[in-house]
Amino acid sequence: MLSPLMIGIVAEKYSIGYGIALMGISYALCALIPGLFIREKMYDPKSHK
Repeated sequence: MLSPLMIGIVAEKYSIGYGIALMGISYALCALIPGLFIREKMYDPKSHK
């Protein structure tokens, strides 16, 4: 829901390339953070009780 809004705000101030780059960076962070902090429960079938 916030992605189009953020891209619009950044694109209005700078350019559409910066808006798309901002969203790419934020999606990469959202993918890395769980991978770094929830590693022990990633593939453990016993953790789904």
